[in-house]
Amino acid sequence: MSAPGIVAGTGRVVWITGLPCSGKSSVASRLRELLRAHVPACVVLDGDRLRPIVAPDLGFSLDERCDCGWRYARLAAHLAAQDVVVLVATLSMFEEIRRWSRAQVPGYFEVYLRVPDVIRRARDRDGLYARADVVGADLPFEEPLSPDLVIDDDGTLAPDAVAERLREALVRTHATERPRATEPTSGAAS
Repeated sequence: MSAPGIVAGTGRVVWITGLPCSGKSSVASRLRELLRAHVPACVVLDGDRLRPIVAPDLGFSLDERCDCGWRYARLAAHLAAQDVVVLVATLSMFEEIRRWSRAQVPGYFEVYLRVPDVIRRARDRDGLYARADVVGADLPFEEPLSPDLVIDDDGTLAPDAVAERLREALVRTHATERPRATEPTSGAAS
């Protein structure tokens, strides 16, 4: 059984990006719950949880953050090629990686959660913005150039509402998806 627009047995990557504390993890988690009844092969790759698994050898310089981003993108593409719906929740600070994912992964769908700085800082329970080297505060963030969906949140949208809006957008885009190709090419070296 499948939900309209989200076909079981058809892998895809839904890349949810935004600055720290924009709600990426919460939205991805809620979206997974909305999809699970119809798409059992649905996983969340959350940057905070994934980094220690796939990039424990990397630090936080810009080059190392880029290498880490390539690892996420290749893992997501690999899983999608095996008919898994992959929800990636990471700040994804490099446009080059998002562009590669769009070119390599059939059904790639990019979402940008755009949340004002004051709201993100108010949501920061871990003191992230008090530290140095925060993307969007101290480090550059390449804002997505061509996301499939931009959700502007002034702090009044609940993660459930954002996830439902995203699910509806995925349903609308199903008719325009291109057929599955082969395993994606490797992208930049790590």
